[in-house]
Amino acid sequence: MYIVRTFNNPDELVDFLNGAVRCKPLASTVYGLNGLTVIINDGSADRTTTLSDPTGVGLSPSAILTQIRATNASMTAVKVRFYGQAPQKPLFIVDVQGFIVRGSGTANTILGFPTSDTTVSEIATTDIIKITASISGGPRYDVIYHTT
Repeated sequence: MYIVRTFNNPDELVDFLNGAVRCKPLASTVYGLNGLTVIINDGSADRTTTLSDPTGVGLSPSAILTQIRATNASMTAVKVRFYGQAPQKPLFIVDVQGFIVRGSGTANTILGFPTSDTTVSEIATTDIIKITASISGGPRYDVIYHTT
């Protein structure tokens, strides 16, 4: 089967091709995360981050990222990227091959992570048919790839 995907910038395209697992764009403050979990398997074990916001003032994307990274040294690979025009919204990505974002994390719905286990798995270069870039009508980057 052939699949076409379109992106607004080259960084997002590269992250997709590298198999990054992404959450949704986040506001500058995210509420309702206290006590909820993000679970990422780093290839050797599930690493559960229980997010802490006891005062309920909300967490910034960088505070969420700091808490995830504090779970285990292997979690330093979890990143926040900024896509799009100002005001830019951060988008969490996990982009280390073999990492698995567990769908059972209780914060997944708020953060926009998948609700089923999703493995970081790049698209093989042999499966990429064509990549195009266009600036007419706004930047656009397309990839056509094959999947079985």
